[in-house]
Amino acid sequence: MSKPVVPGVRPDAESVLESALAVSLDGFAIHRVRRDVDGRVEGFTLEMINRSGAAGFTDDPRSLVGHDVAELLGPSCAPMLAAFRRAAETGKVQRFRTTFTESPAAGTTDSIVVRIDEDHVLSTWRDITDQIVAETLLQDALRQANEAWRTLRVTLDAMDDAVVLLEVPPAAKIGVTERAGRVRFAYANATAAAALGLTSEQLTGMRLDQAVGATWAQELGSLIVRARLEGQACTHRVGVPPDGGEVQDARELTATPVDDHRVLLVSRDITRETWERS
Repeated sequence: MSKPVVPGVRPDAESVLESALAVSLDGFAIHRVRRDVDGRVEGFTLEMINRSGAAGFTDDPRSLVGHDVAELLGPSCAPMLAAFRRAAETGKVQRFRTTFTESPAAGTTDSIVVRIDEDHVLSTWRDITDQIVAETLLQDALRQANEAWRTLRVTLDAMDDAVVLLEVPPAAKIGVTERAGRVRFAYANATAAAALGLTSEQLTGMRLDQAVGATWAQELGSLIVRARLEGQACTHRVGVPPDGGEVQDARELTATPVDDHRVLLVSRDITRETWERS
């Protein structure tokens, strides 16, 4: 398709362009505009196409030259031909996406068409079929993840245990005195929120010390940071006795690192178990 380049001889611009188009990953083609006796556009004939553009049809791009574009691509190319026609008639650059079916060029492309002169338009396109498939798979995965998260939230909200997900700064950057002020709620189930007299939405983004007070924040902060440092679940039991009586509220707290910056904290009521052991 391209002219041979003679060593030591500077190639002309046409040879350079043809050589570049021959190795381009994008499709390029020049189409001759066919008009009726009144000058109206009635079709397009292929006059040049590069190797990438012809790949779906043949290994020899020259064998496609002279063919009617509609015959090569089939009925699904109608939106593309409409864009060709607009470019030929108005001179305005056309950008569009086309999905071809029942054709050797089956797939989806993003294309640009420009008018070269009154009798020719140039088109360039990129096959984005794999991208579309990947986007579809991603959308499906996100939809499934959202559905799973909604189901999980319903399940978590039905639990008697208080469950919270906390955003925690890197352990190396957090000291004892600033623990409470740096840990924030990322999620709280209905049980945890109700125990603090707030909603899950109100807790999201709130600092630990703002929600539970400075004293409890320090104790919880110590457990959370220990879990982060040790890289494993840590459990701590606490009891809140009345003045001179038996324990009225006992909790088993378990902090589990989820990833580099989040910790899952579960609080389980063990008051009855504590009474039974007493």
